[in-house]
Amino acid sequence: MAKFGGQLASWCITLVVIRLLVPGDYGLMAMATVIMGLLTMIAEMGFGASVVQAVRFDVEGLRRLSGATLLINLAFMGVLFAAAPLVAYLYAEPRLAAVIHVTCLQFALNAFAVIPDALLRRAMRFRALSLIEIGSGLAGNASTLALALTGHGVWSLVFGALVTTAVRTGVLQLMHPLRATPRFSWVGALGMVRFGAGVTTTRIFSYFSNQADMLVGGRLLGREALGIYSVALHLATLPMQRVSSVINDVAFAAFAQIQADSAGVSRNLLLAIRLLAFLSFPTLWGIAAVTPEIVGLALGERWSDVVTPMQIIALAVPLRMVGTILATCRLSVGRVDLSTWTALVALIITPLVYIVAVRWGVLGLALAWAGLSPLHFVLCAWGSRTSLATRWAQILAAAAPSALAAGIMLFVVLVARSAVDAWPVLAQLGVLALLGAAVYVLASLLLNRRTFREAMDLLRPGRSAKASL
Repeated sequence: MAKFGGQLASWCITLVVIRLLVPGDYGLMAMATVIMGLLTMIAEMGFGASVVQAVRFDVEGLRRLSGATLLINLAFMGVLFAAAPLVAYLYAEPRLAAVIHVTCLQFALNAFAVIPDALLRRAMRFRALSLIEIGSGLAGNASTLALALTGHGVWSLVFGALVTTAVRTGVLQLMHPLRATPRFSWVGALGMVRFGAGVTTTRIFSYFSNQADMLVGGRLLGREALGIYSVALHLATLPMQRVSSVINDVAFAAFAQIQADSAGVSRNLLLAIRLLAFLSFPTLWGIAAVTPEIVGLALGERWSDVVTPMQIIALAVPLRMVGTILATCRLSVGRVDLSTWTALVALIITPLVYIVAVRWGVLGLALAWAGLSPLHFVLCAWGSRTSLATRWAQILAAAAPSALAAGIMLFVVLVARSAVDAWPVLAQLGVLALLGAAVYVLASLLLNRRTFREAMDLLRPGRSAKASL
């Protein structure tokens, strides 16, 4: 209950902040986040994933990884600080330089979080990690809200992100400190460094393909339109950001532990796909069905342009979530080579699609994001037969019943909207949500009984993520 309450509080604060700020603030922050996110990912060098995936390691190797992480992060902080005016010039946004100057301080904090975070994941302490994420997120959101209420605009987002990183790093150090001084040498850690380099290469390719919409939109649409798109994308993918991060973290560590058992990997992967599809399809398609009510009630008339792109994106999110867990599982069994090649293919195709789509503005970017989702799924599933002992037909059969039940739910809710159109917005939202839930449960009992039972089993006391995978 504490985790749910914290998550709900964070979402509520986020909605209040969106109402207080203007699209330009979010557009400016999105520009800084694209650059910061890329360099943060490179600076991490995949060391965290190496620690989790490694069959064994020693303290001396961790000392060397810790030293390398510290040096790399400090170097990246200096480079980005110096390059901030150039980035601002390229985006034609003079204020962006000051935003980046403050944002890059997160490098110094992240350097002390990588190894403790990886050690907690390797130990399968996901409850602790979840509480850390929620607690640090609440602290950051509260800071953002306080600054937004006092009229600080984009700086409320900048300092909120900085507070989140600082709190997360501090708690991670308290939970699992590395009780040894960092050592600045690569000797003895080369195995994990090689795997980490492959992971980092894959992440760089994936990052550019995943952020191509922001890069193209930021350059060609301007900060106001980019703000509308970034908020629509953020709200539509919020369940993916929160749920997938937890599920993929658990899956990566759990599958890494059983990577030698191909039959066990396949069996548990299909279970994970069934459960993820069972939750994601009704949630996201339900959001798509009532997006006008959500935006009208939570954000107000100023953000009405968010509605259509948010609906389009939300419909495609479940397919992305299923594809992501396939990619995570493939990486956890050591097939970083497949991940790198598929990420490279996505990097070649994705920017071209957005460059063509941006001529239709925010709507074009949203349609491109949704249209690229099947490609994302195919690339994530590519090689699953050889690396995961799982066939395409099995993957589709695991997800299809939930999609069918959610499709029935979506149709019923859309038809019912006309009957409650004259009601107050809050009443409409409540009735449609209850109707959608009831229809989905009934459709699942008729069409997807196996997964329904598995989901109910997962909710029973004493069931853990580790046991389920």
